[in-house]
Parts: sequence; C-alpha cells; structure tokens
Amino acid sequence: MGCQHSCEYCYWRESEYCPYPDPGDFSRLIKVKINAPGLLRKGLSKVPVDVIGLRDYQPAQFRYGLSRQLLQACLDLGFPVLVLEKSHNVLQDLELIKAINDKARAVVSFSIIATPESPNYGYLKGFEPAVRMPPRRFKAMEQFARAGILTGTCFMPILPGIYDDDENLEAVVRWTRDHGGTFVLAGELTLSDKQKAYFLKQLARIYPGRMPSYEQLYPQGSYGPPQSYWSRLGQKVAELCEKYGISDRMPRPLIRGEKLVTNKRIAGHLANKAYPLELAGERD
Repeated sequence: MGCQHSCEYCYWRESEYCPYPDPGDFSRLIKVKINAPGLLRKGLSKVPVDVIGLRDYQPAQFRYGLSRQLLQACLDLGFPVLVLEKSHNVLQDLELIKAINDKARAVVSFSIIATPESPNYGYLKGFEPAVRMPPRRFKAMEQFARAGILTGTCFMPILPGIYDDDENLEAVVRWTRDHGGTFVLAGELTLSDKQKAYFLKQLARIYPGRMPSYEQLYPQGSYGPPQSYWSRLGQKVAELCEKYGISDRMPRPLIRGEKLVTNKRIAGHLANKAYPLELAGERD
C-alpha cells in the first residue's frame, strides 16, 4: 500500500484506496505484504489461466524484490502478465518477462504523460517529483520492443490545459511509435473527495495559472471533466494513432489452451468497436 513515485495527480490518493487522513501520506507511508509471492502462487493454483496485472518498481522494490518474485510465480505457473510501470527499472527483470512472453505472453505498458517537446514539460517534475523523466521510460520501452515483447504507452491521466495540447498529444504518440510501442491508451484526469482537494492544492503550487480552468472543468461535486471534453481528446488520440500506424487500444494477449477463447475474442472485438462509439457520445 502506497507508492514512492509520489505523482501528485494519482487517483490512488482517493479515500477508497488511501486510508490516511492526509493523502500526502500515500507516498510517504509504504506498507509491504512480504508474503505476497506465496499468496499469489496459492491463489493462481486455484483459478483458470488468465492475464495477471503487476506493478511496480518503486524504490521499495530494491529492498524487498517482490515484483521479481511475483513474476517468477507467473512464469512457473504459466500465467501471462500485464506490467504497468512508471519506472525504467523494470528493465532489471527483462529476461524474466521475456521468459514469460515465450511461455505465456507478456505486455509492458509505461505510464507517460508528456515528452520534452511539450510546451509545459518544465512543470512535469512538479507533478512527478520522484520519477525519472520520460526519455528513460521510452528507452526502456525500446528495449522491450527489441526483445519481442508487446509494449506501449499508458497516457493517463492527460492533465487538462497542461498536457492536452495538440503538440504534446502528437509527440507522445510519435515517441511511442519511434521507440517500438504499438499502442497508446489515453485516459482523463479524475478527481474525487480528499484526492481532489490534495491535487488542486498541488496545482496551485506547481502551476497556479491553471487554477481557474480547473475550477470550471471540475466544479464542486464533479468527478471528471465534461464528456464532451473527453470525447474530443480521445478522438484526437485515436486519429494520431492511426496517423502513426499504431493502436489506441491494447491487444488482449491470446492465452494458449484458454477455455472460451472464441468468446473472449468476440468480447474483445465488441469492446474495440464500442470504444469509438463511446467517444462519439453514442452510449445507447
């Protein structure tokens, strides 16, 4: 529980995930489940093979090594993995992830919200104070791509008025393509309960000029910006992905010998068809 990456916009600071009265403690008080690998092995032995989501290589990982042990459990039991990562340090387990990919499939997605081409790149260290800058993650992406592992960018959350300009949107997609990524998944910034108050306080400190626009986009009682805003943003990312020959959706890893594989392929196909309709506002 907790994350030393300290991203100021992280939704994990919401009350649902953060038990501390002060959301800032989420990046300061780290609780480690040291028996997680054993529990994972026990749990996986009782369920059908399916994709396991894993993260993350925050500084505590260097002391406890739990991520590697969790990956090893997935390899031993033949489970595919999806790794969502904020740090280039996931490279330390490249060979293990490659072994999983050879046996069952693996996907590594990097959380990146800006490139050095962004006009507001200078503010990024304020929003991600304990994370190495994006070029390191793009270089790591390139190494996973060269190893034959499906990789791409988790472009979430896109900060309104800061990293949602056309220049940054295109740069993130282009950098992903240029570093071997095959997808960009875009997502909006959500703000809830104490996390909302916390983020707005940090925004006032980091980029006070944007406060008026956030007060309009996130009025009292709102969780996210208007659907019209997100629809335009999602459609722009989709168009840019098409322009650069990559996808705005992440292919679901096919699992060898999976039961109901046809059903899941159909479900995935329908989900991919529904996504652009949702962006267009066709919710019915």
